[in-house]
Amino acid sequence: MKKLYISLISLFAFAVNSNVQSQPTLNGVDVNPIVGTSVVTHTYNYAALTPGTGGANVTWNYASIGNTGNFAADFVAPSSTPYATQFSNANTAFYYPSNSAYQFFLCNATEYSHYGDAAGGTVVPFSNRETVFTFPLTYNSTGTDNFLGTFTSSGYTFYRYGTSSFHADGYGTLILPYGTLTNVLRVKFVENYVDSTNIAGNPFVTSYHNDQYMWLKQGVHPFLLEYYTITGGGNTTTAGFYLDQSSVGFQENNGENLSYSVYPNPASDVLHLTYELKNNSQIEINLVNALGQIAQRINREEGNPGVYTKEISVSDLPKGIYTLQLIIDGITQNKRVLLN
Repeated sequence: MKKLYISLISLFAFAVNSNVQSQPTLNGVDVNPIVGTSVVTHTYNYAALTPGTGGANVTWNYASIGNTGNFAADFVAPSSTPYATQFSNANTAFYYPSNSAYQFFLCNATEYSHYGDAAGGTVVPFSNRETVFTFPLTYNSTGTDNFLGTFTSSGYTFYRYGTSSFHADGYGTLILPYGTLTNVLRVKFVENYVDSTNIAGNPFVTSYHNDQYMWLKQGVHPFLLEYYTITGGGNTTTAGFYLDQSSVGFQENNGENLSYSVYPNPASDVLHLTYELKNNSQIEINLVNALGQIAQRINREEGNPGVYTKEISVSDLPKGIYTLQLIIDGITQNKRVLLN
């Protein structure tokens, strides 16, 4: 039986990086999916990706994994789905329009947990949710959990129970086909679970094992890249995906003259923008609303090489989705933000 997967992104080959980076510490506000937004993801050549080992200041170079397909994912309120009653304890649902599939999660300040899935007429709700990871999340964070669910498939009642564990086993630089991202944290997630039923008095039990890797970065919701290999029922499935650059919202150290980060996201009062210029540059910073109008012009000046931090007051702006727009020497980079 095939399991739906908690996901959103693909994976990168391993190499040692000589550039020293600080250990990232991620909170829920930094990476949790934002209800009301959407992302574009890509599948890739899984044979070209080797997870390798973790560690400090690692470079995962997956520039050559390619793009074998595109699909969208919408983050919606579980109450807006056809499965609201089965997943009343979840607060976030991933909806995949291409196959009308849903995944349900509890995402808050302390945990990122899986509540089950619904696709193809089969609904798998967990009575005991599965912790994917907890916050704050930093290098060498670990945790374990048990999970339990009951579902019906082909007229038979199945029981799913298992254990999972996570280990934030590395941090450093991630290279995707479109560019390089720094201060990335990798989480290794391992599942062992069983689906069991009884057919005509005969027990049927299938065991599964999943090795999964997720790359996360502050301000990207939820993952930059995901890769997993699941074995069970005599089959092995390898899959994953990575975020399109438009959904990441920014690009770093890719021959451009800029790296930057924005937090918190969502925000209600103040956005904090930190950026580094590597050369003398003309810089313009705008906050653009959903209609493409400049809601706030933050800065327009010439900047010298260095690191800059700005606090952007947003308390007077209407709630909604905005684009923080940075224009450096005529090159525009965008970061989507939610004001609530």
